[in-house]
Amino acid sequence: MYLTKLLFSTTFKYSITFIVVSLWSFIINGQTLPFSDQQNAGDWVLNTDISDEFEAATINEDQWLIQGRNGEYQSNFKGRVPSQFSTDNAILEDGKLKILTKWEPNYPFIKDNNGNQLGEYNGVAKPITTAAVISKKQFQYGYMEIKSKAAAAEVTSAFWTTGPGQGKPGGASELDMFEMFGGHKTNDAWKKRLKFNIISWDPNNAIKQAATAAGQSVGTTHTRNIQAANNTADNFHVYGFEWTADYIKVYIDGVLHPDGTILKSVITNNGAEPDRWVTNVPYWVWFDSETFPWLGLPDASDLQTPSEFQIEYIRVWQKQAGEITVTESSDAIEGSTDGTFKVALSNGEIATQDINITYTVGGNATEGADYTSIPRTVTIASGTNSSEIVIDANDDGIDEAPETVTITLQSSSSKTVNTTEASITISDFVESTVLTAGDIAILGWKSGTGKLAFMLLKDITATTKISISNRTWSNSLNEFSGDFTVDDIWTWTAGAAYTTGDIFMLDSNGEMKQVVGNAEVVVGTTAHDYTGKVAQASDGDFDFSVNGEGILIFQADPFVLPTNGNSTAWITGINTSQGWGVGGGNSYCELPTALTNGVNANSVGNKQDFGVYKGALSGTPSQLRASINNTSNWIFSEDTTYNLWSFNQTVSSTSGDIGIAGTLSVAEQSAYKFTVFPNPVNDELSINFGETQHALEIELFTTLGKSVKKVKESNVRNASVDVSKLASGIYFLSIRSEQTKQTKKIIIK
Repeated sequence: MYLTKLLFSTTFKYSITFIVVSLWSFIINGQTLPFSDQQNAGDWVLNTDISDEFEAATINEDQWLIQGRNGEYQSNFKGRVPSQFSTDNAILEDGKLKILTKWEPNYPFIKDNNGNQLGEYNGVAKPITTAAVISKKQFQYGYMEIKSKAAAAEVTSAFWTTGPGQGKPGGASELDMFEMFGGHKTNDAWKKRLKFNIISWDPNNAIKQAATAAGQSVGTTHTRNIQAANNTADNFHVYGFEWTADYIKVYIDGVLHPDGTILKSVITNNGAEPDRWVTNVPYWVWFDSETFPWLGLPDASDLQTPSEFQIEYIRVWQKQAGEITVTESSDAIEGSTDGTFKVALSNGEIATQDINITYTVGGNATEGADYTSIPRTVTIASGTNSSEIVIDANDDGIDEAPETVTITLQSSSSKTVNTTEASITISDFVESTVLTAGDIAILGWKSGTGKLAFMLLKDITATTKISISNRTWSNSLNEFSGDFTVDDIWTWTAGAAYTTGDIFMLDSNGEMKQVVGNAEVVVGTTAHDYTGKVAQASDGDFDFSVNGEGILIFQADPFVLPTNGNSTAWITGINTSQGWGVGGGNSYCELPTALTNGVNANSVGNKQDFGVYKGALSGTPSQLRASINNTSNWIFSEDTTYNLWSFNQTVSSTSGDIGIAGTLSVAEQSAYKFTVFPNPVNDELSINFGETQHALEIELFTTLGKSVKKVKESNVRNASVDVSKLASGIYFLSIRSEQTKQTKKIIIK
């Protein structure tokens, strides 16, 4: 939940140190395991300091603080205007914790911490009381699960956390597992929504500082809408949240939600924005209901009978304390990207003193030449869970195959170490692909929560970045300069080599996806927004207005909006309103002068909610570019949500709606052809070129863009590549010769 002001009470008596997991005195059976892990593959142990079945006659106030009891308000939070927390509104009944929302004209309302009178809104009486219940102990990392039913009124039903407090390590932060609005009167999407938020209240946090400078109280570092299949106020459902140092996963009724994986690496742009990940601290757990006036307020008729946010149980599991391990965090690229190893205690365990660990170094990379020499000890500092060993790869200027660095832990000052080695690779630098106008074509969209599909019309390397913005427009100077109201910019790093004809989809949560094997899979990484944007706070997802939208795709440094309409950075755009405009509003986004409508950009629909390209998918890049940017080859609808993948692909056995006539093949892009067989392959991959190649380079890349095999040949018509030692999976085969430079996807079994 968003707090108007976060000031932790000096009277709060309970320690913020990590809570050691206690075991129940009986064997955990199937009923007390996470709904999503009934086999206990996670080796979970129940934390009874936080868990509660709510079967007692009254709330256990040794375990829970009822907000306002004896005048104590955790975080000085008394309720969100116009509602106020009342200790009478938190009860146990029918084996459930119930957070009641009431209409109480005679309640003695007070002022909140900012001097606002509770019980009224804009001078009009709104005598609404709610409640909050907060754990008296904290914990860090684990699996949180509650079975609950949201209130059927225009109030939130929320399960969230705060911690650790002003001035404490990590600063003040907040994790909202969900905010539900199950009784929204006009928006059915909100009735099914779990609003997920990560928030910083720390004045030293860069995201919070930017929000403060913009006059905003909330330092939201990440947010997304997770849509359930059913209205949250209709029935009880089980909501699970796996919280670790590196990711958070959201489960509904035991199933990982498709939009429920929140990765630290993605949120922080692979560490470039560390202040976006603020959840590596101990937390108190909250249940509460609040009023959100911008989503609607209940009136007296809505609350003739108190509305109920009901929680049947909360269960928190954590990992047992164990040994110290080393794992690969990231590979290295010469002169560009450091490689890292992570040395960590078992998930959830926090060091109570500095722990010194010794290790050995191996691999075929040469220390001091291929990478900077490293020490043979690493320290996990007191109060933390892990530390890193950084491999600084040197740019040696030599064209060579990937080399390895391995780390094996030897001993520690106070813990057992796992001696299983971890390995990373050092690869040559991969130059990113420069794209120009028309090298991407947009294929379809979905309004509302937002989705956008596009096709590559040029091969790209793994390090290539593109940015996608909405609600961007020109000012009176006919330039893209100054502080514009730009709701979202998402910058995607490909992470693998891709070829002309590949289709991608930017999803509502900002993830880039591609259809592989009957499923949408996340490819590459995305980062959100750009430096210096202050006119409008982003809500963390990719919105696409139902009133029409102007979308522009460009290529510049991450988080930089091109300021010149003639810039070569502009690649393509689409307008779904009433055509490209001048100034004023997302519906009338200006088309940069570097682009031409109908040639390398498009204006389609007329405020239609959904649209998709239905022309041919075969032909040369220039033919495709012309066909896709021709409005007559599109269809539109206010009611039909199109499947934004190719017609000859399926997701969950459902065919896509893009295109009608086949797919672009590598052979159609070039007069030069070669054959690769077998594919899939077990041991040896054969390549036939049809004619003699005087100079040839063959290279295999993983889907993350890491080179794993390189072969050079000369004066050959056939070549072979031994893949027997490579792991099973999808790879990209790159062929470079005097005649061609092409990429083909292969599968190693």
